[in-house]
Amino acid sequence: MNQNLPESNTSQRIDDDEIDLLDIADFFLSHWKKLLLGSLVGALLGMFGSIYFLPFQAELILDNKLIQAGELSQGAGRRASKLVQAGGLSRGAGKRAFDYVSWRSTSISLPNLAAQMLAKQVVPDKQVAVFENMSSRKWWAKNVQPVYSVDIKEAKKLRLAKGATGDSILYFQINATHQDKQQAIDNSLVAASFIKSGAKYVQLTSYLSSLRGEISASVSDANNWISRDKIALGYKQKRLASLEALRNKYLSDEMQDVQQVGEVREQSAKFLPIITQIIAINREVIDIQEDLQKYHDVLANMEQKRLFLEQAEQLVDEGRYDGERIFASMFELHEKMQQAISEGNLIQEAAMDEIDSRLTNIHTGLAFGLSQSTAPRAEKKGGAKYAAIGLFLGFFLVLAWALVQKLRGQLEERHKGESIKS
Repeated sequence: MNQNLPESNTSQRIDDDEIDLLDIADFFLSHWKKLLLGSLVGALLGMFGSIYFLPFQAELILDNKLIQAGELSQGAGRRASKLVQAGGLSRGAGKRAFDYVSWRSTSISLPNLAAQMLAKQVVPDKQVAVFENMSSRKWWAKNVQPVYSVDIKEAKKLRLAKGATGDSILYFQINATHQDKQQAIDNSLVAASFIKSGAKYVQLTSYLSSLRGEISASVSDANNWISRDKIALGYKQKRLASLEALRNKYLSDEMQDVQQVGEVREQSAKFLPIITQIIAINREVIDIQEDLQKYHDVLANMEQKRLFLEQAEQLVDEGRYDGERIFASMFELHEKMQQAISEGNLIQEAAMDEIDSRLTNIHTGLAFGLSQSTAPRAEKKGGAKYAAIGLFLGFFLVLAWALVQKLRGQLEERHKGESIKS
């Protein structure tokens, strides 16, 4: 009889397993209405919660237009025409406000600029919250997305050569959020305006910084060559005086009619007639004097740029980080200094023309290259996501409640059975 016990226990366990599976099926069949109702309620709560609690998300498209030389000449007036004539934008070619490299450098500087404006308290009170967001690099990475002509993954597949158009930015998608729909739209407009104005400020200050470096390096280099040429000129003039003395001492007027030589080498010069050596030394002196004049012209050119730079930096400090306002002041300063140049002073005119070309290049590209072709729109996004979350939460909460009730009933039955046996 003891030998039959294991078989009986085994069959009992199999029956228990079958009963458990049937219980599970019976459980879901008996509670499916509650589970369905809980899921629907959860989905509705998630949907209505997203409607009432999720902020509006505004989306603004800022086009990074390809500006042709002809369009600049017609639309931007005299300065843009000068830019085309100076070669800043060749006819038939195109220019965008930003490419991949310029946007990378500018987008790194814009958060710092927003933080500086907040620190200097030059931000309007209504825009402080927006600027606090824009002072974070994470905000820029999340809410300002450049869209390229070729996707990065596609570019890798196509293996675009350097200089291809795969790095061209077609437009920027700017996102802004707020509980109020109109305020979300206004925040996106503030961000777009800051990109245009801030980019002008960043690129202008970068140019002024490079201009200061150019002036310092050019002045140092010119002074160095002036010192060298003055020393060389002194030696040549001493040698010329010695040759003149030899000619006066040993040569008569009849012996001085010697054919002129085009070029004399230093090693063989001493074997040539004295008159020929004098002519050659005079030519070298003239060449050195021309070089000295060129270097003095460089110094005059750099001095004109330095005068502009000193006043320009003051305008930047007074401009309260407003790129458009600062550029307007820069062009006024340029016109004032241009009119003060005496007629025929080509060196100073060349300096001012170079400055004007660089300023116009920056201003025109950003003023006409960045444009908003459509009005921003705002809507609440993520409703389906929160409805799905509510559905699953409602389902599992009802499921947990039903399981607890079933477990509670089983425990009560067990206690009743134990009390009857006892």
